[in-house]
Amino acid sequence: AAWTHAVQRPLEGSDPLAQADAVERLGDVLRRCMVRTCKCHIALPPLSRSTVMLPFSDAHAESYNGIVAHVKRSLLLADWGDPNHVQSLLHPKNVREASVAVNNLREAACVVGRMPVKFDPVEFEETIRDVRIALEKRNIRGDTREERVKRICPALVQCKGACDLCLREVTYPMVTPCAHV
Repeated sequence: AAWTHAVQRPLEGSDPLAQADAVERLGDVLRRCMVRTCKCHIALPPLSRSTVMLPFSDAHAESYNGIVAHVKRSLLLADWGDPNHVQSLLHPKNVREASVAVNNLREAACVVGRMPVKFDPVEFEETIRDVRIALEKRNIRGDTREERVKRICPALVQCKGACDLCLREVTYPMVTPCAHV
């Protein structure tokens, strides 16, 4: 109530004398409660930088390689259905975005951890159905077809598996229409 009566109302009013008094009262209050310091009165220590190399373990490498695999897969899939390759980061028009992606990879602080990958049962069932149809079109039926489908299921569920060609472990594998990982 005192603030409203002594400062707020006079400042909002139209009387110049009352406004001047309110400004003076406000100044008195602020001088009592505020601390003012000039730059010349403040002395900061000089900036010192140091580089510390952190130990890079196999778990860090696996985490970083998972991020790289995700980016590689995204590059491939973004270009998949685009005949002019305009959406791809590899397109000349997207140089800036590609540079940002590469810099982000280079600067990635890969602490040991996993990228959050959510398994979607609906997508999984759709993929398995599409693989069965593709195998059917290639005249692969019966037990042979089901063996191939059964073999790719763990890779899809766990988001990693062994490559059918080089037998290396792959993260975020892709399944070809002929049921190869």
